[in-house]
Amino acid sequence: MQTKSRFEAPESESLRKFVVHIIDEMPRRVVAAIVFVSFFFFYGATNAALKFAAGEAGTLDHRIGPAVGAVFAIATLIALVSVKRRRQSQE
Repeated sequence: MQTKSRFEAPESESLRKFVVHIIDEMPRRVVAAIVFVSFFFFYGATNAALKFAAGEAGTLDHRIGPAVGAVFAIATLIALVSVKRRRQSQE
């Protein structure tokens, strides 16, 4: 008798299918809104972490918040577009 790992459970497969279906049905304006929200979330989270750890974020030489926000917004965009394109290429 072979046991399934936690990642091969039918529940996780149905959740993955549900998430892929939601992403596949998103129009472009929703993808743009998610990328916009992602940028500001990571921008704010980085600045909050810097204020907590380093005191004042304005005393640093480089503004790290916008760079981190842009990187994660681009990563979010790439992830969403790759899922959308993968779904279209399989059909």
